Amino acid sequence: MTTMQAHKADHLPDNKRIRLGGYYTPEKLVSKVYSFVKPYFSGERKKSIIFDSAGGCGAFLSNINGSNYRIADCDSEACDYLKQRFDTSKVFHTNSLVDVDRSKYLIPPSTPLIMVGNPPYNDTT
Repeated sequence: MTTMQAHKADHLPDNKRIRLGGYYTPEKLVSKVYSFVKPYFSGERKKSIIFDSAGGCGAFLSNINGSNYRIADCDSEACDYLKQRFDTSKVFHTNSLVDVDRSKYLIPPSTPLIMVGNPPYNDTT
């Protein structure tokens, strides 16, 4: 797994991160999640889409080379950061807790979906 040092949240000052309820998952936990979802990146399972609905700095998707993914964040600075590291057509600037629907992220209804990440639990919408 790529170290969190390569994906730390330098784009987001501490006061804004706190206000947004931002939590950047430690590398140990990111690696654990990756070990659980890795089997879905080969064979027939490769047709799955992995989706991080609160992408932050993209740590959960940093090692999914060749896999289909979507990544979203409600913070425009985080999205700018993500667009430098991921396919811009797969990065969405949105609150993932509002108007939840696969079509919002261009995910076909029949495609297997793997959700990863840390949703913003302090959301009040």
